[in-house]
Amino acid sequence: MRLHEYLGLELTGDWLVQYYHTLEGIPLGWSLDMIIPPSAQFKPETTAQLYAGLNSNVGNHHFSLGAYYKRMNNLVYFSDASKLFDSSTAGWKDNIETGSGTSRGLEFSYEKTGEIFTCRVGYTLSKTDRLFPNLNKGEAFPAKYDRTHILNTTASLRVLSREKVDLSISGLFTWQSGHMETVTAGSWWFSTPVLGYVEQDFYTSFNNYRMPPYIRFDLSAVLEIKTRFPQTVHVGVYNVFNRHNPFTLSYDPDTKQWQQISLLPIMPSLKYSITF
Repeated sequence: MRLHEYLGLELTGDWLVQYYHTLEGIPLGWSLDMIIPPSAQFKPETTAQLYAGLNSNVGNHHFSLGAYYKRMNNLVYFSDASKLFDSSTAGWKDNIETGSGTSRGLEFSYEKTGEIFTCRVGYTLSKTDRLFPNLNKGEAFPAKYDRTHILNTTASLRVLSREKVDLSISGLFTWQSGHMETVTAGSWWFSTPVLGYVEQDFYTSFNNYRMPPYIRFDLSAVLEIKTRFPQTVHVGVYNVFNRHNPFTLSYDPDTKQWQQISLLPIMPSLKYSITF
């Protein structure tokens, strides 16, 4: 809806029924999601979302600012990850809890278009929680992928434009709050009749540790040669800063320390193509 020549209002509402579940609470360090189908015990997940925002177009500049609220029901959480693949535990489904979740936040974006220079900036401030009556003493806790801040920027500049040659450079920068993990807060000793004194870890809450922020800068250049057989040369550098961004945590039982695992350091690339 247009409020003014340069100002618009957007109001949306969405209702989604998802006929599969992404199982939360799987073992720490797993990069894959576990998918389980709905059943009489685990009803399909439902999501309701409301969004309200303003947008503006002034020449080749576009702005938008909005807020959203999302409510999720029938979420599933595996309460005892140590038994997930225990063949002796036939009733592993008994360890799945059902609950709800909320997500709310503010979103801002700016985009500038042009033949020579184009850029886009997007920022999200958000909070995502989970609530399972039988977990965490019935108190809400952050979702695994709750990221308070997400900033993404891209820019492209045409450096050279001739009849037969085009050269452009582009960059991407992203800064995101780290995701959440559940780590031990300490340990305590207790006595057993058979084993004697045994050390037991204890946790303050679910998803009680936020990983370091994810920061990455990519840079690339594209050269287009317009001849009878068009040619393209693409040179890029992924993760220019060679930052060891956190992927997950690994626990060393001998040293009783958590160690960060990182993937994909600085990575250059070269691509050449010719069209016949």
